[in-house]
Amino acid sequence: MPALDPKKILEPLVVTSGQYRGAVRMGHEKGIHWYFANIALREWVNEAPQIVKGHLDAYLRNLERSDGARDIVFDLLDESLTNKKAPDSHDSYAASMVHLAVLYVRKTGDHGWWDRQAALIHNVWRNNIRNQIKAPGDIGAASLVRTHQEGSVNPETGLPQIHDALLMDNCEVYAALSAMAAYLKERGDTRAGLYQSDLLRLTKGIAALWDSGTQAWRFSDLAVKPTLAWYPDLLAQVFPELFVGEAVRFDNRKQDRFAAAWHYLVKSDPNWYDAPDDKFPHLIVACLAARSQRDVRGALWSVDRWLKANDPMKNPEKLSNVADAAWAWATIQALKKVAGAEPRETE
Repeated sequence: MPALDPKKILEPLVVTSGQYRGAVRMGHEKGIHWYFANIALREWVNEAPQIVKGHLDAYLRNLERSDGARDIVFDLLDESLTNKKAPDSHDSYAASMVHLAVLYVRKTGDHGWWDRQAALIHNVWRNNIRNQIKAPGDIGAASLVRTHQEGSVNPETGLPQIHDALLMDNCEVYAALSAMAAYLKERGDTRAGLYQSDLLRLTKGIAALWDSGTQAWRFSDLAVKPTLAWYPDLLAQVFPELFVGEAVRFDNRKQDRFAAAWHYLVKSDPNWYDAPDDKFPHLIVACLAARSQRDVRGALWSVDRWLKANDPMKNPEKLSNVADAAWAWATIQALKKVAGAEPRETE
């Protein structure tokens, strides 16, 4: 299995001039997708901290107010970075950026950078996440974060955004909130206690998305039951284990939700390792399979298949989504810790 070098993958993708300088493109001759770049860099903070810093600066430098929403960023769909598109969610973009920022200062000890950007970071968090926590009486599950800011509209239709709360997004919010609360506590910031209180509420909200009948997670608080759709239902099954952890692992009867969710995924799609990259980097499932050692061979097959078609070291022009490369790299790192793992034969 070929080695992936994060810096060599990232360096050609960094925007070098203009208002977006420092931002990481989605892929070769691609525009900027802030969320996918955030989650890729989250895996590579240790390998490329200065690229991470430049990307964070670009994100915070390009915050906008639009369509009833505040402190959001627009994706740029084309290589010339002129075709703007509103983000498909507000909470996941903000959470992935804040989590990346905390990981960056943890890695580098660059607390001065955090202090200089703290006002913007907290504004992003407040407008996109804290002010969007559902209260009792709201449609859906209380204590979960809305996908879009209340009062915002869909720029394509002009209609109000649907006030759903997604499992995947809220798990990423949890990871960011947990990291930020711990960091602020260490720095003596009084907001740490407030964020810790939000974390406890969020834990209850995420747990409420467990469907005991099907023994699986609902992808949204507006979804009645989990379905067999790869995206978002099956893909969502891995997020609580990857981003939340023990806080939601067991139900009131001490049954392991993570094991049950994995069983639901593989029973619903036994060939999950051959899943198409549909709307979200599918290698996140392989990463969990490797880290948990639930299906090492499946993880090997999945990442090997992707590398044969998209190896960014040999054919950088084939890289269409940098997040795929990051999850492939993370999966390989997990597999290295598994002794005796052998790849399946691939055609």
